[in-house]
Amino acid sequence: MQFSQIIKQKKFIFHFVFYSFIIFLIITINKQENFKLILMIFAIIESYFLVVLFKHIGYIITLIYNFSGFLVIFKSHHFLSLYFNSILAYIITTVIAITCIYEYVRISDNYKKELLKLSTIDYLCGIYNNRYYKQRIIEEISRARRFNSKIGLLIFDIDKFKKINDTYGHYKGDLVLKGLSNKISEIIRTEDVFCRYAGDEFIIIITDYNTEISNNIFTRINNLLNTINTENLLNIELDLSISIGLSIYPDDAQNEIELFKTADHSLYESKKHKGTVFTSFNDLIN
Repeated sequence: MQFSQIIKQKKFIFHFVFYSFIIFLIITINKQENFKLILMIFAIIESYFLVVLFKHIGYIITLIYNFSGFLVIFKSHHFLSLYFNSILAYIITTVIAITCIYEYVRISDNYKKELLKLSTIDYLCGIYNNRYYKQRIIEEISRARRFNSKIGLLIFDIDKFKKINDTYGHYKGDLVLKGLSNKISEIIRTEDVFCRYAGDEFIIIITDYNTEISNNIFTRINNLLNTINTENLLNIELDLSISIGLSIYPDDAQNEIELFKTADHSLYESKKHKGTVFTSFNDLIN
C-alpha cells in the first residue's frame, strides 16, 4: 500500500468517525429510545470500513470500538449515563484509533523505504545497482537537456578479474569488488552517481560535466590503484588495473542508450592497452 493511499484512507476514516459521532448526537436528541440500537448499527458499519481499509490493524481498532461500545450500552442503566458514557468511550477509542493508524502509517512508510533501498542498492558493494542506474541516467539526461548542461558517463571494469577468481576463489574476488568500490566511493564527488552495472563493471554518472572533472577522477583512481598495489591493501599478489571508457552527453550521444554504447566502446578501446588506461569517446572520433 502506497503512503499517499494510506493518507487518503486515514483522512476518510477520520471524517467517518467524526461525522458519525455528530449524527449520534443529533439522533440521540430526537430519538432517545432507539439510541442503543443506533449505537450498535454504527459500530457494525465502522467495523466494516476499518477492516476493509486497514486490514489487520482494522481488526484491532474494531475490537476496541466494539468492546467499549457494548460496555457502555450494557453498563449504562438510564439515558443520561448512557449519553455521557458513550461520548467518553467515543473520545477514548478515537484517540486509540488515531494512535494505531499513525503507527500503521509510520511502519508502512519505513517498510516502503526499506524496500526501495533493497531494490536500488547492490547487495555486495553497497552502492547503487543497475536498476537505479537505468532510472537515474534518464533523469540526469532530462535535467541536462533542461539546463543546457553536460553529463559524463564513465564505465570501468577490472582487468583480468577472472584470473583473480581463478587464483584466489570467488569469495576473494567478491572482497576485491567490495573493497575497490568502497575506496572509489571515497574519492569521487558526492554529487556524482556510482553504480555497479554487472559483475566487475562499474559506472559513474558525472553530473555537470567538464573535462577537468573527468581528468581529476581518472587521476584519483590511478593514484588509488597505485596505493592499493604498493601497499597490497586488498591482499592479493596481482597488480590491480582497470580499463576506463568515457562518453559525454550531448557531445557523443543524444540519449541514454547511445551514451552507454559509446562509453562501452571507449572502455574496450582502453582494454587493448596494458595497465590502467582512460579513453574518451571524443578522442576516438577526432
